[in-house]
Amino acid sequence: MKKVKPYILDFKLAFEHFCIHASGRAVLDELESNLALTDWHMEPSRMMLHRFGNTSSSSLWYELAYNEAKGRIRRRHRVW
Repeated sequence: MKKVKPYILDFKLAFEHFCIHASGRAVLDELESNLALTDWHMEPSRMMLHRFGNTSSSSLWYELAYNEAKGRIRRRHRVW
């Protein structure tokens, strides 16, 4: 029987920025691979994991602040 590859939406068409819970490197690697995200999209999550470790859900706020500090977020940008 032929295995059917699952359909995965291209989330990069809907959002400019991603704040991903930085629970661990393996999780971030899998999300990057499965969602076809770039290093630029993953940088805030990886930096927060490196700097603070697994901070549970608060890592999302750190990642948002990282994006703002880098001047990446502009008016009307969508963050997920």
